Amino acid sequence: MTSCIIIKHEDITSLAICKVLRLIFYEEDFEIEIQDKETLHIYLWNVKKTVIWQTVLQFISSQLSVGYGFGSNIYEAYAAANVSLQKTTKIVYPQA
Repeated sequence: MTSCIIIKHEDITSLAICKVLRLIFYEEDFEIEIQDKETLHIYLWNVKKTVIWQTVLQFISSQLSVGYGFGSNIYEAYAAANVSLQKTTKIVYPQA
């Protein structure tokens, strides 16, 4: 199974997010691609869905827009992640 996580970021550099992803998935088989200035995606192979969901929740709680998807190849996983990203809204925490 192939997994894809798409992360849209405005305030954090792609390099910082890449380092975080490398720390999280250091034991896994993965590929990171920077799509543009504000978007990157990571493909992972044979990773449990619970690990993907936990990672997505961590990024969403950090106020980033995130989409995820699963498929038999990177194209199916990317398409599912893109659909998920369109449904995701960024959490805005009230300021004190």
